[in-house]
Amino acid sequence: MIALHIGEIMRRLSACKHLPFVGYDWGQLDQDQPAVKWPCALVRMTEVEYSDGSLPVQQAEGTVQVTVAWVRPSKQSGSQGAYIGTTLLDVVHTLLSCDWHPKDAGYMRRVRMWRGDDTDSGIERWTIEYKVGWKEVTDGREHEVTDWEVDVVVE
Repeated sequence: MIALHIGEIMRRLSACKHLPFVGYDWGQLDQDQPAVKWPCALVRMTEVEYSDGSLPVQQAEGTVQVTVAWVRPSKQSGSQGAYIGTTLLDVVHTLLSCDWHPKDAGYMRRVRMWRGDDTDSGIERWTIEYKVGWKEVTDGREHEVTDWEVDVVVE
């Protein structure tokens, strides 16, 4: 279920023409030359808590973080550049809230937002954190994975 939710969130954000790069956050922005196109949105699920429902169902609540990053505008562009970046934050939140939610899950609830500390890199980075809940069947049956594929590369 976690991979399905992350995939749906990334597909939803990919519909935004103002985000040329949407992907899973594996720490790209911490590299000297991040392997992304600007501006970008990076998604990850940081935590999932489970509680007992009535067997064979468990209630799950996940914490999803979406990091939106862009190259900090030059001083010549003034406040216009900052406006464009903060507008992207609004667009991302609108895409992930309102009338949309991942399949078989509840609506995504924004719980906090913070600015990353990238003062020397020239990159502006904001992370929006959401909570999303869903139910998982835990009856021990094998579940066929049909909605997504995983490509594994071993070198």
